[in-house]
Amino acid sequence: MFREFEENKVCFVCTANMARSIMAESVLRKLRPDIEVFSCGILAIDGFNPTEETISVLEEKGYSCNGLVSKSVESCSFADSVTFCMTTKQKITLKSRFPKSEIYTLKTLNSIEKDITDPVKKGMEVYRETLNQIEKEIKRLFRDK
Repeated sequence: MFREFEENKVCFVCTANMARSIMAESVLRKLRPDIEVFSCGILAIDGFNPTEETISVLEEKGYSCNGLVSKSVESCSFADSVTFCMTTKQKITLKSRFPKSEIYTLKTLNSIEKDITDPVKKGMEVYRETLNQIEKEIKRLFRDK
């Protein structure tokens, strides 16, 4: 099951909105500036900066998360957007709260129901691997025009 997305509004969701979803937002903002991108977290508290490791690995690959801070799902609108969660559990949680929204896991659409690894407290190498996974999936789903 493959679908190339041509959406104008995309949301990425993870747990605290301080690592994975911030990475995804930063990658898509750079690769497709024509798309409105935002991110949030299932358990996020509004206003926290990304982790230092997130900032570092993004900068290593030429991405920026300047100005991005954590947001809770309650502070985001899912109307008229397609939403990508980092885990199946997050997708199930969001679908129960927003049943009419278009919600997927980032890897679902390549027929693999596999989660994106949470790198928090696992070291820089895991952060790099996580960013590589996210970058690969975003490039596959949101091809250049």
